[in-house]
Amino acid sequence: MKLYAGVALVLLAASVSAAPAADPDRTGVPTKAELQARALNNQAATLSEQGRYDEAIAVLGEAIRLDPRASLAFYNRGNAQMRHGNLDSAIEDFSEAIRLNPSLALAYMNRGAAYSAKGRLTEALADLNEALRLDHQSGDAYFNRGLVLAKLKSYRRAIDDQTSAIRLNERDVLAYIARGALWHVLGMKPHARDDYQNALRLEPTNQQAAKALAELAASP
Repeated sequence: MKLYAGVALVLLAASVSAAPAADPDRTGVPTKAELQARALNNQAATLSEQGRYDEAIAVLGEAIRLDPRASLAFYNRGNAQMRHGNLDSAIEDFSEAIRLNPSLALAYMNRGAAYSAKGRLTEALADLNEALRLDHQSGDAYFNRGLVLAKLKSYRRAIDDQTSAIRLNERDVLAYIARGALWHVLGMKPHARDDYQNALRLEPTNQQAAKALAELAASP
């Protein structure tokens, strides 16, 4: 998910498919409570996608009560909290997901995004570094780290990260816009123009890219 964009709920697996991320030490036949928790997790994912965050948070609370070792339920509740603007609660849930499953790269990425939104940039950068150590193919983690580096005024490193995000997903409109803004800050207007135009080629109605391109054209 991007700065907030990486926020995507993970559906826990039904018995016929593999889980997208495994909880530690979860082997054998799941208990009735664990199966009920999985069903509630999936229900909460649907609610969150519908923007019904309060309901999703409540349902995930019940899932966690049934299965307090379910790292993905904490992760998903963190995402719902984040989308609802409850950054401190989101950080707590992502932290618990990480405690339960230290290899859950998505939890590091989204906790990093939450830290960044709160201005806690050192912690954000550390989490995004760890997310990329665990999953170096995560375009969203590169994108989010690039945003943090830009806030830290490390513009060249931020450009490198947005370039990596684009390399991993050539249709990443937001990465083109972010990199274009960085080129503009550095006074490299032709590169900025190319990135904004690429964003509009991919998404012709994108108002952010259109506004940035107009501002670039009007700048001295």
